[in-house]
Order: sequence, then structure tokens, then C-alpha cells
Amino acid sequence: MGNLICMPWNQFVRTLMLDRCTAREKNCQHQCDTCRVLALSEEDRKIVSDDIEERSPAWNTADMDTECTISMERTSERIVDASHNDSLEVSDRSEEDEPMASVDLEGRLPASSRIDMDMECTICMEPISEGTILPCQCKLHYCLSCWDKALANSFSQRGQPTCPSCRTLVRADFDAEKNRLVFSTEAIDMTFAAQRELAEKLRQELESQKPGASLSAEEVHKFVLEHDEFHMLIKAGEMRQGTIERLRHQASPVQVKLLQHYGKTNPSLLEVHGNAREVLKNSSISELKTFLQEAGVDRSGCLEKSDLVNQLVENSHSSRISSLWASQQCSPPKCVCGCSFSLVSGLDRFKMMIKDDRDSLSDEAIELALQQRAGQVLVVCDICESSVPLGRNSRVWTCENRTSSILHATSYDICETCFVQSACVR
Repeated sequence: MGNLICMPWNQFVRTLMLDRCTAREKNCQHQCDTCRVLALSEEDRKIVSDDIEERSPAWNTADMDTECTISMERTSERIVDASHNDSLEVSDRSEEDEPMASVDLEGRLPASSRIDMDMECTICMEPISEGTILPCQCKLHYCLSCWDKALANSFSQRGQPTCPSCRTLVRADFDAEKNRLVFSTEAIDMTFAAQRELAEKLRQELESQKPGASLSAEEVHKFVLEHDEFHMLIKAGEMRQGTIERLRHQASPVQVKLLQHYGKTNPSLLEVHGNAREVLKNSSISELKTFLQEAGVDRSGCLEKSDLVNQLVENSHSSRISSLWASQQCSPPKCVCGCSFSLVSGLDRFKMMIKDDRDSLSDEAIELALQQRAGQVLVVCDICESSVPLGRNSRVWTCENRTSSILHATSYDICETCFVQSACVR
């Protein structure tokens, strides 16, 4: 195929898809799910998308990135998420045809679904008294934590949530009324491997039609774009992004309720939001200095405690003061996945995104890299869906579970404004 175009076939197809994405999403700037996957080098893409069928079913997650590896400790039990685009009518699925398994936010199965015998999780080998009801026909047992992380791993590594043993494609939805995830089998294969096979199919068809011919890039471009199955390459990326957005919308009302409950159980947070100056007067000098440092406010010239209070109140937004108070004086707020949020700087949040390079780069180099991405959408608030600006003095609430839950397989973030609007309502 090398005589058809000057660049490798897969690279050429990816370029077309990237062009289509940019034309469709004017503000994407190659930051959407489709582009992040397609922009990988050929070598990296092979690592990401290679099928892992040859791995032992019980241990396939052990070879993955440390961030995604199944924890050997039992964390708070959570469950699952996955893929599919609601707008595509691919199958007439009904509750009668496919029973859906469900688990609540505390990790409990419905009483009628609980298994009354001692079992051992296939992944962590820890004993479990309640097994996960799987949407597939597997007879293996998984604790809820390992099942959740395995689905998140497969979403990250293969492009779609799959059962870690039989590779059945899994779809997950979040039932806001019942506070639980429900999951069933998925009909459409949107894995990276499926995309690669489809691209190879297009190549073979083109070769068979023009054997030995030397085609121009324009001719190849025309053939690919007009092929009936090319849209599936685009749809797969759209469906992955649709999975993330669908679960975000389904879980958002519950997350808001959790933050509202958090505010009610931390009355000091409501007090500092209502009258920060009065509450901060009772803080120690050491605490006030920490607040000023975290808020990025200069405290030079402050000789008295009252000077520190005035400097903080007059030079910080009320949302920043409330967020800092919650992070330092209250227990951590809970994420809908069951883990906790932490308040981090925009620079630290950016470091989390470049985990492979952060240890080898200085803060100055990382800050420069962040400045070079000015204007790009790097982090989105999962409540208001607005872009969160990242910088040394900005702050964002991020779930410590990061990408280890299929409920938010690409991280979960809340801006300071949404946090305060939800948690500081009297």
C-alpha cells in the first residue's frame, strides 16, 4: 500500500478523521476523545489498541498502567459504566430481553440479588460475601471495586468497557432515582481494535480495486470519505465521548445533592460563606497565613491578625475563601462514585494530566507547557460543563479516584463556583 500515498495508511485515515472532527467541533482543538486517541503515534496506538486476548483472564489488568491497576486493598465499593450513544438506534433492547444488574452507591446489591455464600474475587483474591451480578454469562466472581476498576481500565485501554474475563461489551447507566449504576450488554463494538480492523478493510478494498496502481492523495481521500463504512470510524469516537457525557448528565443531580448535604453537615462552611470576615477573625495566625498562601494573596505588610483577615477578604473571591475553608477546616466532600474530592491548584491538576512527564520536568517547565496550551479546553466542570481555567493560582475540586471508576473514566472535576452554589445553600 506504500505506493498509494506517501504516509502510512493508518496515519492517513487518522488525519482524515482529525480533519472531520475539527470541521465538526470548531472549539475542539484536538482535545475531544476522538482526537486524543487518533493523534497517538503508530507505536503508541498499537500499545493502546492491541487485543489482550492472550493474557490470562484473571490477571489481564495487572499489566496496565499503575494508575489503572486494580488495587489490592478493598476500597469503598462502586460499580460500573460503559459505552453507547443513545441517539443511535442499533438494537431494540428491552428489560425483558436483557435483565440489568444494578448496585447502589454504597456498593450493595438489591436484597433479592445478594449471594449468601462466601466467595473469592477473581482479581484481588479477597473473600467477598456479595458478588457482582454480571451482565454477561461469566460464572466468575468479582468484588464491586475490582469490577468497577476493570471496566474503567478497559475503557481506557481498549476504548470500550468489557468484561475482564469473557470480553463481553458492557453498557452502563446511572439511575439517579435509585442512586445506583445499572449495566447490560452493549450491541456496538467501538473498541480501538474494531476501528483498526475497519481501517484495514478499507485499505484492502482500495488495493483490490486498484491493484498496483499509484493513486494520488486526493483519490485516496475521495475513496475513504465516500465509503459507506467510513462513518463508523467517526461514530466510534463520538460514542465514547457520548458515554462520558451521558453518565455525567445522569450522575450530576446526585452529585449536587451530595454537595448540598455536605453543606448542611458543615455549618461552619455556611457561616464563612455568609460572613467570611467575622468567621476568619477566630482563625489562628498560622491558619490565616496558610489561607493567604493558598489563595495566592501577598501578605507582605500585614503586621496584625486583623491585617491578614482584611487582606484575604479584600483580595479573594468568596468562592475561593469558601473552597479553601472546606478543604482545610471540614471533612472532604464525597464524589458520586463514593470516593472523596480534594481541592488542587490548576498547576497540580495539569500535572495529573501529564503524569508520564511530570517527574522529569521542573515546575517552571510544566507551567510553560501549560501556558502554551492557553485557550485549549483541558478540564471541564462535570456539573456546569464549563471549561475550568488552569494556572498556578486557580483551584479545582477533583475526585481522588480519578480514572479508576467507570462512572467517570476520564476523571471528575467540579469548579469552585459550582461547589459553592451547591454546598453553600441555606
